[in-house]
Amino acid sequence: MISILINLYNRSDREAFDNYYQEPVHLRLFPRMYKSLQVAIRSHYCEIIVGDWYSTDANVEAIADGAKIIKFEGAFNRSRGKNMLAAAAKYDWLLFLDADMLLPEDFMRLANRVISLGADVWFPHCRYYANSHHTIETDFIRTAFGNMLIRRSIFESMNGFREYDDWGKEDVEFYRRLVQINGRYVIVEKNVEGFYHQWHPAQMRKNIV
Repeated sequence: MISILINLYNRSDREAFDNYYQEPVHLRLFPRMYKSLQVAIRSHYCEIIVGDWYSTDANVEAIADGAKIIKFEGAFNRSRGKNMLAAAAKYDWLLFLDADMLLPEDFMRLANRVISLGADVWFPHCRYYANSHHTIETDFIRTAFGNMLIRRSIFESMNGFREYDDWGKEDVEFYRRLVQINGRYVIVEKNVEGFYHQWHPAQMRKNIV
């Protein structure tokens, strides 16, 4: 079975400015993500764990109905949060998802299909929304590894993510370590239609991740 792990801080109710359209926008990234996840998990038995670093922008418990909410103390740390989520998971497969994604309805079916075919790790590639009007960028992003399904035993054997203060560094570092020992594990990288990263200003990464 799969444990779905989401690391969260202030991605639920924020104001931003779209430079392309020159207009203010209201971002509700995590509520939209969680709604798409609820659709995707229908008829799939799994657990959802949200690691919340005491978000101040919304009531996470009200948004993430049905999820286990763990409160993390201290300053937000993306890589440390992911490791703590993995430690709290109870199932043999770990699915790390960023809090600003949108999932297609068949996402969990695809995840279980990858498992049934004998894979050890799955990196589902997404497309990005280019602006707040949801203009879709043409190409799939193949250099972002924050969304990952992995056997728990493999994750633990690699001692999880190396912990950094920088945003996103742990994902790439983990992927590089994994590839270096490739041949031992079956790694699947696949473009997933309908899998999107929601738009937000790049400068807001660190304070809404």
